[in-house]
Amino acid sequence: MQFKRKHDESEEHGPTPNVTFERTQAGTGVRVNAFRIGFTGALGVLIALLVGTIVSELSTVLVYIGVALFLSLGIDPLVSFLERYIPRWSAITIVVVGVLAAFAGVVFAVVPILIQQATNLIQNFPEIVQDISRQEWVQDLSCSPSSRTRATCSAWAAASWRSAAGSSPA
Repeated sequence: MQFKRKHDESEEHGPTPNVTFERTQAGTGVRVNAFRIGFTGALGVLIALLVGTIVSELSTVLVYIGVALFLSLGIDPLVSFLERYIPRWSAITIVVVGVLAAFAGVVFAVVPILIQQATNLIQNFPEIVQDISRQEWVQDLSCSPSSRTRATCSAWAAASWRSAAGSSPA
């Protein structure tokens, strides 16, 4: 059974929300439209997905901004020190050129070593693979109990028997 409130001519009311008042056994008297609640929840999820997508698309830019802030905060004390003696623009220029020169020095010191190590790895790769394949634990992997046959693992069994017999006390 629904009832409506009496309307006072003196009161000005805005739009009526989608809530109906009715007498119920529980005594709450308020019934809310479930579709509106579900729709609002779905909109919240969509907005969260949209914000997440935007942040993931802008992640590279946000990383650049973070690095720029980190660098600017890192070089600010040196710029402030140099600013006592020279104008700010020249202090910033000197510090940036110094940082770039230090970065270039590190690159020129590290890159030749990396190239030499990569060349050694490529030239010695066949030897490295043979040395690893000769290791006993690698041979144990190839002769697992599920794949052992007389032909493939007889050498392994003989070697493991000899090593066990040689290491046992006499």
